[in-house]
Order: sequence, then C-alpha cells, then structure tokens
Amino acid sequence: MARGNWNDNGTILKNTITNGAQGVGFQIYNGTAATPLKRGDALMSRLTKMATINDQYTFPITARYVRITGEALQPGEVQSKVIFAVSYD
Repeated sequence: MARGNWNDNGTILKNTITNGAQGVGFQIYNGTAATPLKRGDALMSRLTKMATINDQYTFPITARYVRITGEALQPGEVQSKVIFAVSYD
C-alpha cells in the first residue's frame, strides 16, 4: 500500500473531507488478519498464475472504522483513499 492520508505511524487512513469528521479513520486488513496493514506493506507477495486473461481475482481486503487516539472527536462525513500498486510480468 502506498499513497494516502496516513496518520504518523502509518496504520490509519485519515479523513480527507474538509470540515468532515475528526478523530476517526480507517484501518486496512488483509482478509481476516487481526493486525492492520501499514503504509508500505505488501498485501501479498505473489499470485498463482491465472489460466487465461479473462480470469478475475478478488483481493482479500477489509477495512474497519477506527478512533484516532489523541484527536478530538467531531461529527461529520468520513472519506479516505489509498492506492494499491499492482505489478505483473
């Protein structure tokens, strides 16, 4: 995982809406893992080769809405973005 509006330790995606909610964000998980992914982590190292170009793959990603410790809570809308870089050969 790469770019996004991360907190200082890179574990929570912060709200990107101006004048939106404060003190909350999102954590990204690899499937049902108990530990969230951090900025710079690889979701997975390698996929098994797909049989044909028409095959589809669903990435096992989940997100959780979380409180950001040390920030005051403010109600409002929440939105965030993260970029997953996929390379293949």
